[in-house]
Amino acid sequence: MPKMNRQYSFTNFFIQAHTLTFLSSSTPSYSFHGSNSSHSKDSGQGGRTYHVPNYATSYANERSHLISVTFDEDKNAKKTIIVIVFMFLFLLGSSICVLTRGLEGNFLVFRAPGAVEQQETVVVEPPDLQFGGDVRSSTAGPTENDTFDDQWVGDMNDELALGDGEGFSDRTTTGSGLYWDELQGSSHCVAYGTRRYTARLRNVPFWANRTRACMETPIQINGAIISSPDGCEVTWLFSGVRGHWHVNFRERDCSPAWGNFRDKGCIKKASQKRLFRARLWNVRKGEDRMLLCESAPAHVAGMYRSKPDRCEDQGIWGTYGFWIVEDPKC
Repeated sequence: MPKMNRQYSFTNFFIQAHTLTFLSSSTPSYSFHGSNSSHSKDSGQGGRTYHVPNYATSYANERSHLISVTFDEDKNAKKTIIVIVFMFLFLLGSSICVLTRGLEGNFLVFRAPGAVEQQETVVVEPPDLQFGGDVRSSTAGPTENDTFDDQWVGDMNDELALGDGEGFSDRTTTGSGLYWDELQGSSHCVAYGTRRYTARLRNVPFWANRTRACMETPIQINGAIISSPDGCEVTWLFSGVRGHWHVNFRERDCSPAWGNFRDKGCIKKASQKRLFRARLWNVRKGEDRMLLCESAPAHVAGMYRSKPDRCEDQGIWGTYGFWIVEDPKC
């Protein structure tokens, strides 16, 4: 009996001493060892709970007698993220406010509706060259003196040859300060004598009607003023406005010529129709020969034809156009 009391007293003294040591420590440290010391679970409130075996019990029952110890993790990371997000939103709102105030007095002043249609087209031409009508309309027309066996060079080709064909223009500004920039021509022709151009409209106010501003701003291409684009493309995200033009004058690289027209005879007896054929020359490398052939005008048997009745690509032998002409002799 006395021996057991001494053991109990010794155990009580050890527990009290360990308790005093734990309370006197400013920053307690924990070290877990054992087969179950690695099991942990997030408490969901910024801490983590570790389950360790209770060594006061036997190892046989250690999985059923566990001590749950919860440590609070550092929350400074979450606070830092909140501060960064708040500062970003504050700077974004300030930038939008400054931008809006800067554009308050910069609204676009438009011309009256219909002003574009009434505006007279101004063409910059050499003294010995004059265009008639719309600057982008075809200048070739029927003549009575042409014969089918003459090589067709065409009035249009003569006029187009005087142009530089580069497609660059001087900056054309309006009273509102708008102007076209970054004018570029397509690398290939879109039709006979026609090239597609694009340019970007500058100085467009944020709150302006971008489509209307695009359609009412003229541009100079190949030495001529074009009052309105053929189409406009508006990108709202970056306030981008681009115009598109199909220019069908002074485009020498897109203007091949027909060779000699050959009379292939009547199609058949009593048909009153005669067939003519000619080869298309001066097609630049990389161009679509069939596309140019199907849109190339010609004078055939004294009559103007806007395009062949049929085109045929014969490979290394060239591209040919065919025309059917009324002939009472057939």
